[in-house]
Amino acid sequence: MDGELVCRVLQLMNLTDSRLAQGGCEKLELAMLSFFEQFRKIYVGDQVQKNSKVYRRLSEVLGLNDEPTVLSVFIRKM
Repeated sequence: MDGELVCRVLQLMNLTDSRLAQGGCEKLELAMLSFFEQFRKIYVGDQVQKNSKVYRRLSEVLGLNDEPTVLSVFIRKM
């Protein structure tokens, strides 16, 4: 379930980024940044199992195979 939620948030991010020229929604942008912070706390670091179902789902749907790749997406957003 977490993996599906992360995939949908990243897909929404791509959609909103493509429409930023038309005017973005500040509250939505802040909500995404908060979501990324919580994701990082839970799923990024030495304590996290690298075979987590979240990373498997991200790999299947978006082709994001590991922590550095996911973090690069987050950094691109910031």
